[in-house]
Order: sequence, then C-alpha cells, then structure tokens
Amino acid sequence: MMRCVRTLLTFSLTAILAYLAVCTLLFAFQEKLLFFPRPNNASVASVLKPWRVEIVHKSVTLQGWIVSPAMPGARPLIYYFGGNAEDVSQVALTAAQRADINLVVMNFRGYGGSQGVPSERLLFEDALLVFDQTHASIPNNGRVVAMGRSLGTGVAVHLAAQRPIDALVLVTPYDSIVDVAQGHYPLLPVAPLLKHRFASIERIADVAIPALFLVAERDSVVPRKHALALADAWQGQVTWKELAGTTHNTVHSATDYWPLIMGFLK
Repeated sequence: MMRCVRTLLTFSLTAILAYLAVCTLLFAFQEKLLFFPRPNNASVASVLKPWRVEIVHKSVTLQGWIVSPAMPGARPLIYYFGGNAEDVSQVALTAAQRADINLVVMNFRGYGGSQGVPSERLLFEDALLVFDQTHASIPNNGRVVAMGRSLGTGVAVHLAAQRPIDALVLVTPYDSIVDVAQGHYPLLPVAPLLKHRFASIERIADVAIPALFLVAERDSVVPRKHALALADAWQGQVTWKELAGTTHNTVHSATDYWPLIMGFLK
C-alpha cells in the first residue's frame, strides 16, 4: 500500500514539475512563438527602390515603402501592417503594380530592413509614429484606412483607436492573441503568461468606424470564431467576407481579395 502511495506521489510530482516546466518555456520563448522576422525578397526590394523610406524612432531605424501612384490625390491612403511571418515587400509591390492606392508599409522591428526587436508596445508606438510623420504629406482622396493581416490587425485596430482613421480592413483578424493562444494550448494558463496580448476586442469602444473583415474559410491558425467574436462586438458597420477555399496563409491569393478591398473602399 505504501509503495503504491509513494509511486502515486512520485508520478504526481513529476507531472506537476513537467507542467510548470512547459509554462516556464512558454513564458520564456513566447517572442519566438509569436514573431517570425523575415528578410525582404531581394529582387522585390530592388524593384521598390524608388519608394523606399526610413523613419527613425528612438535611435531605431524602420525601413519600408511609401507607394504613391499617378494622381495620388484621387486615391485612398492605406497604412498596412503585416502578419507575424509576412514579407510586406510583396504588398508594396502589389500596390505599385495596381496604381490605385497610396500605400504606407513599414517592416516591423526586426523584419526586413528594420532594426530592433519586436514587441506589442513597440509595434504600437511605431505605428503611431509612422502615421504622425507621413499622413499629412501624402495627397489622397480624403479616405485614410488602416489595414492589417493576422498579427497586424491588432496594430491596425490600435492605430484606429488613437488616430483619425476612416475605415479598417482586417484580414484574418482575432479578438485577442490571448484567446487564440488559449485555443491552441487549452491546458495551459495562457492569460497570466503572455506579455504581448494584442487585445483588439478591448479597444473597439474607441473604433466605431466601418470595417471589412476578410476571413479565410479554412483558417486553423486563427479560427473564424475569433474573427466572429470581434465582429459581433464591433461598434461600427461590419462587412464580412469569407474567402472560399483559402487558409490563413493563402487568403491573399484569392482572386477576389483585392477587388473586395477596393470595392469596400469605394
């Protein structure tokens, strides 16, 4: 009997220690799980040289592009914020080829040609700084839009809560990273462990503007319930579009991706 008790206690202690170890690893390596900095495609960056810009924030240089087509005063102005593993140079190239939008897109800290280390607080600060330093100098048709994809939707919502933004385009959005992570790690106490919460749903009281929700039909990274939770709580007009056959990583390849965006902006 005592041997069984000792065995049970040993097993229980081992399980508790293992659980605590997993929690510790999640806390210690959460940045590596959330942020996946990528370099820009060299050939694409070469094509985009005429639009390349740098903005310095507290001794850290952020690099990106401001793409303005012919007659920029007749086009909307879009601030784009990418996903956690996205090379945003591709979006800048698309804007240059389309020639029907003004686009400001900066690599997050540590991504592309930008210096520094990403964090929620710093990405939010950078977004406000980029807006403050650029929006008054770019001719547009009076419509200023914040557009984000995946992780970047949280940055776009924060910008809209802090600055005069007319509309939002949210691609594969979420209510909060805490809720998304809890779904992936249901047995872990995610909420007290995460430092980078990106809680868009907590900011929507200050964002009563029209929003386009572009959702992937087969999204296993950010399941659609998280986009639905944000849309249901939204204070402004919601346009919901689900792109058939797409996943979290292929949503931008849908043939109606940009037509839906431009139709919403018009």
